[in-house]
Amino acid sequence: NAMGSHDDTDPKARNPANSCYCMKDQGFSCLKSGVLNMEPCKRSPALPKGAPIALSYPHFYQADPSFLSAVSGLSPDKEKHQFYVDVVPQFGFPLAIRPRFQLNVIIKRDTDIEMMSNFAEELILPFLWAQDGFSEPSDEMAEAIKFGLSAPSKLSMLGGACLLVVG
Repeated sequence: NAMGSHDDTDPKARNPANSCYCMKDQGFSCLKSGVLNMEPCKRSPALPKGAPIALSYPHFYQADPSFLSAVSGLSPDKEKHQFYVDVVPQFGFPLAIRPRFQLNVIIKRDTDIEMMSNFAEELILPFLWAQDGFSEPSDEMAEAIKFGLSAPSKLSMLGGACLLVVG
């Protein structure tokens, strides 16, 4: 799981390689599986703590259920929200690629602001999700793939015929 937290209690969701994204010792939150804290990546002299942005799949698809339960109106669906790439093994290039992501704002409770005083300690609130890519190859690409897959057998037959003729 690429978006798995390094300390997730679920071994299927856990991704120890993501421990480098947990920078609690520098004052950043370590988020649960499915959401990456982008604050450390967005530091600048004007924003020493970074921009309060988190990255996830749309509708918190494959994220810890607590993110989904904290907001309303979301409904994760694999067909609509997963990031996928369909690669031709013989060539190594994609037949289809559909990158999808969601940007979320990280809102921390502020007891000095009445409206925010009843918020959870930290709320991950979606504000945009986007997708790009293509779901199937173009007609031109499909023809090139068909040719590429059939060319080796045709060329070997042609080469064998030439060798027979040349003798």
